[in-house]
Amino acid sequence: MNWQISRRVGSTIQAVDRILSIGSRWAVQSSTASLEAPGDSSPALRQASHLIRREFTQKPDHDGASAREERRPDPRAARLQQQCLKLARSLFSGGAAQARSLGFTSAIAGEGKTFLAHETATALAMQANQPVVLLDCNWEHPSLHELFDLPEGPGLAEWVRGECDLAAIRQQVTPNLTVIAAGKAHDDGVSLTSRLAAHGINSVLTAANEVLIADLPSVLDSAYGAQLAQELDAVTLVVRAGATWDSFVAEACHELENAQVEGIILNAAQSRIPRWLQRLL
Repeated sequence: MNWQISRRVGSTIQAVDRILSIGSRWAVQSSTASLEAPGDSSPALRQASHLIRREFTQKPDHDGASAREERRPDPRAARLQQQCLKLARSLFSGGAAQARSLGFTSAIAGEGKTFLAHETATALAMQANQPVVLLDCNWEHPSLHELFDLPEGPGLAEWVRGECDLAAIRQQVTPNLTVIAAGKAHDDGVSLTSRLAAHGINSVLTAANEVLIADLPSVLDSAYGAQLAQELDAVTLVVRAGATWDSFVAEACHELENAQVEGIILNAAQSRIPRWLQRLL
């Protein structure tokens, strides 16, 4: 899978080809073909999440080679995490005006935004020693609690409604990674979004050096996706190359015109950059 990340230019984004032709500093390549997920909750992603949590909760096993082999990192996954790390670091290292929250959204479901949010959060937490909160804001299709074997609730919805305190929804899965499940919205995502805006989405952060990675609902599949995206300091739009209609991408960009969209990420794009040059990026 090739991820191409391009910085937004101008006030609107009409065509992906125009964005990619600019050649900005956000252009990033990663060759990990066998890791491509067909959707946001693939078995490969779920297995990776379970292994991450098990590394934190289980004692080291020194008895068998099979256990050591199971925990050996996949080099292709490591390359992908490095690219995600570049994306997040460029955003979260902006000095006094630096962002503290980054959201991943898409025009429609199945583009891979949950996969990318997961990889970015885990890369920051495990490689950059950065305290991270991974937040599931997708009340339409919540999945992060399943990926990490966490209870469905209480989650963000219950906290926004005042049914529990913040400590009850923050689930620490590794020393630097905290996951907050979506909780049960009861088909009231629009009202919950308005109430979350009153709190401020960054209020789920409890330490000064924590950053927030949010899995947002698809813009065109939910009534509150675009509104929720406005609450983040920065947002990226994930597009499955060759599969998502251009009209859907254009409509999603229009819906996000009031959000701080930092770029478009093309999932499964075919790169024309030679492999030797990709390794240098």
